[in-house]
Amino acid sequence: MSTIAERMALLQQASKTSVEQRRSSNVVPPGDIVHQGWLKKSGTGLLSAASYTRYAVLSSKPALISFFEDAAMNRMKGTVALEGASVTVSAAVITVNALDPKTERTMSHRLTTVSAVEAALWLKHFNTAIGTATSEAVPPPAVAPESAPPAA
Repeated sequence: MSTIAERMALLQQASKTSVEQRRSSNVVPPGDIVHQGWLKKSGTGLLSAASYTRYAVLSSKPALISFFEDAAMNRMKGTVALEGASVTVSAAVITVNALDPKTERTMSHRLTTVSAVEAALWLKHFNTAIGTATSEAVPPPAVAPESAPPAA
């Protein structure tokens, strides 16, 4: 029979391995990709003053948004489950309020686009992914979305 220390070491190694696998190269988000592009993600909690430019991939079945360091989706930086989430837009800022399954608390995620038109397009796609209907028509973007990250 193994000691508690040996069991703890095995659990820690297993946890470390799963995190490394999740963040390994060529990670493809599960589900159907609904929309993707560059967003600026503000930190939460103690990191709320920091913001990070991330390549975001919005998918459905399951509804989630995944964040990557680059458009090649080489390294996943995190995901937000969108089941039961609410999404609002104010100018170029998208706010996603979603339940964090680990803490069972609602977390607010602030995402910034390059324009209000692009934010409205993201909102339309969020509603598609989550399965909610949009209440108003969203105008098409005047210019095709840029493949470059938004300016700092």
